[in-house]
This record gives sequence, structure tokens and C-alpha cells, in this order.
Amino acid sequence: MTTIHDVALKAGVSIKTVSRVVNNEANVRESTKKRVKEAIEELDFTPHLGARSLRSKRTGLVAMITGGIFSQPWRPFQTGLSTIPIVHGVQHTLRAAGKNLLFADLTDNEADFFDLVRVFRSHRVEGMLFSSTFHREVSITSKLPFPLVLVNCFDAHTTPAIVPDDQLAQKLVVQDMIENGHQSIAMVGLPLSITAGQLRHAGFLEAVEQAGISSEHFCFVEGFKLAGEHEVNVLDQALTQIFSNNKQPTAICFGNDLMTMRALKSLENMGIQPGLDVALWGFDNDLTICDSVHPTLTTMSLPYREMGVAAAKTLINRINGDERCSLRKKICGYIIKRQSSHPIPPVEA
Repeated sequence: MTTIHDVALKAGVSIKTVSRVVNNEANVRESTKKRVKEAIEELDFTPHLGARSLRSKRTGLVAMITGGIFSQPWRPFQTGLSTIPIVHGVQHTLRAAGKNLLFADLTDNEADFFDLVRVFRSHRVEGMLFSSTFHREVSITSKLPFPLVLVNCFDAHTTPAIVPDDQLAQKLVVQDMIENGHQSIAMVGLPLSITAGQLRHAGFLEAVEQAGISSEHFCFVEGFKLAGEHEVNVLDQALTQIFSNNKQPTAICFGNDLMTMRALKSLENMGIQPGLDVALWGFDNDLTICDSVHPTLTTMSLPYREMGVAAAKTLINRINGDERCSLRKKICGYIIKRQSSHPIPPVEA
């Protein structure tokens, strides 16, 4: 295995000069730097990270844990939609900052989390990210030996957290419905017992109130309920309730794309043509659903990759000693238009 001594001999310089070039230190002539780099490349030399970290007290390692450790066994949103783009955003940002990512996914066993913390500590990671599969409050009971940033979740303490702005996102969806001429609208939402359900319900009510839509022209129902460890599907009952009113909606927004897809068949069985008799908006931008159903689905895309980028930047700042990072940063998504959200034609004079 090539050593720093071999590189120094090949380049005709001292070991200390090679070390300075490897660590991008100043006061090295360009001609010398070029000679050392050529020797490194020719000999395929890889610096010893352990030795470098002992000198600098920095390993360049950042840990990330994802998974359902703080969730219940039913995991109502365990779809994988959030984890992959969040990790992409984190890794892209860390790589640009010269950091390497150690990644682990978890089961529901709480002991696994603390075992991993001990492993990461033994590797002298500079900081850690914890990413939830859906927006919720989590409880990390022990003080960690390095900076921590939460992603897609938050706690009751002062831990920095990057979360989706569910309330504003839902408000934007309803405003888009209204801008398309819909004045009789409905929402089939997430359960009000969870964080995202509460925030989106608040965004829905805020939007209809600001638009001056009276209560007889909007309706909110839950698309499923949580009973202990089980998810209870009440979608058919919810749609029946919506369309039993005298004033039937011309547009419906759903709590997620999966719920919207399931509703398509139910609406057809009720003699209602999705995308024609009633416009539809989803939530998540699950491409396996949105581009394959008919009509293709207009939806709110959640900013998971952007959340990963923001979380990594926040952690880097914390590692560098910047304690001014905001405790909870909200990032809003954006609407992706497809066929299902037809506007109401203007009334001819």
C-alpha cells in the first residue's frame, strides 16, 4: 500500500510538504503542488483519514438515521416517498461541503436508535440528521454527543428542525381551486389526530374564509381514521357524505395521491366522472400514481429534496459553531398541474 513516504520520495519533497498539499494548506509553490499531485495520482495514494482527523479534530463524517423508530406499527404513511429525495438533498449538500454521509435505516425497535448513536460516536461523526417518514412530533430522550438536526419532524425542545409547510401548501391548493372558478369545494383530508392532518385542515379553512366562501359551499371530511394500530378506510362514506348535500362540490382535494386514486373508482360507481363532473387535486406528487391514472392527477408536490438540502446546510452551520440557526424552518411545496383540475368555463354574457 502506497504511503506518504513513497509520495514524498517520488515528488522529491519532504513528507510535511506532501501533507500540506493533501490538506490544501497555503505556502506551497504551484510547481511543487503540481509535482506532488502528479505523484499522488501516479502512485494511487489515498490519505489516511484517521491520521488527518486526529490532527484536525474533524473526521468529515456526518450520520443520518431514517425510518420508523418513533412511529407506531401501522405506519400509515410508510410509502418511501419522503426518504429517498430527502437523502438525495442531504448527500448532494454534504458532498459539496467536503463531508461524507454514514446512513442507517431503522425498524421500530427503539434500542436500535441508541445502538447506532454509539456506533456513530465511535466513528467520531461531526453531527447527525434524523429523518421521519412523515411530518410528526418525535421524542429523542437522551442528549446526543454531537449536533442534531431533524427532518420532516420536530420535537418539544430546541432541536433545529426542517419541516414541510403543510398549512400553506393546503391553502395554496384551495386557492388554486378557487382561481379555477370553483366556489363549491370539498376536502377529503388526513385524520385530524395527526400533525399534517391538523395543519392542512387549518390551511383549508383559512383559504375558504379569506375567499368569503360560506359554510354551505365547502365541506371537510376525513378519508381514513386511526383506531389503535389500524387504519380504518372511510373513503366511500366520506364521498357519500359529500355528495349527499344539496349543493354538490365541483372540486375535491384529497389528503394524498393514494387516497385520490382510490376515490376515482368510487366516484365512477356513483355515476360521477372524475375530471369532468368534478375536478380533483391530490397531495404528494407520487409519480407512480399521478401519471398513470386517468385523468392524470394535479397534485401538491412536497419539497422533500429541498428539505434535505436545508437540513444539511443547517447541520453544517451547527458543526461550525453557528448557533443562530432557526429552530424550525418550514418549506412549502408547489402545485403540479395535470388533467384532473379542469377550470369551470366562464359564463357567457
